[in-house]
Amino acid sequence: MFRSKICCNALIVSDINNVQLKERSAAVTKNMMSLSDVKRRLIAIEENMDQMSIAEFSTFETNNGDLTLYITDRLRRKCRKGKVWKSN
Repeated sequence: MFRSKICCNALIVSDINNVQLKERSAAVTKNMMSLSDVKRRLIAIEENMDQMSIAEFSTFETNNGDLTLYITDRLRRKCRKGKVWKSN
């Protein structure tokens, strides 16, 4: 189980089976990615994950400045174990 909060984009992860993304304002809407875009980006960085333990996923504009999101090898392994890695 892991806990994470990114308040500016309202990404709330309380455990591997409970991921929520909520819009907080109209400004956040332009930063949203579709699920197909997320999957394409994960496929693109997955090749580098074998060589590195961390990879940059994307950078989002927020009211408090840019937010760069990284995917770690540990997150990928936990998601695979929970059978949620690139799932529908």
